[in-house]
Amino acid sequence: GWKRVFTSKSFHLLVFLFFGVHYRDIDCSFKLMNRKFLDSLNFKTRGGLIDSEIYVHARKTKAKVAQVGVHHYLRPYGESQCLKAGLIFSMLRDLFILRIKLWRK
Repeated sequence: GWKRVFTSKSFHLLVFLFFGVHYRDIDCSFKLMNRKFLDSLNFKTRGGLIDSEIYVHARKTKAKVAQVGVHHYLRPYGESQCLKAGLIFSMLRDLFILRIKLWRK
């Protein structure tokens, strides 16, 4: 619903403001990358920011990124966990931590 869309767009805006990274769907689970790029990743975070960190690294190393549309389907059961307050605060904290870690480099 609208809450999930709002949360997603807000997160994408923060990632853009913090890191200058702008893609249509940062959190899309499907990613295809070559082994050399994958081996060059040195993750600073764990959990929900790994997708963002991949794109930050791609921008930093000038790696080519192509976006291909994928179809999203409604869940057959259960509900999204992205709107839980604890998860939102955790992601915000991790965004700040990642920004600080990357500034130090």
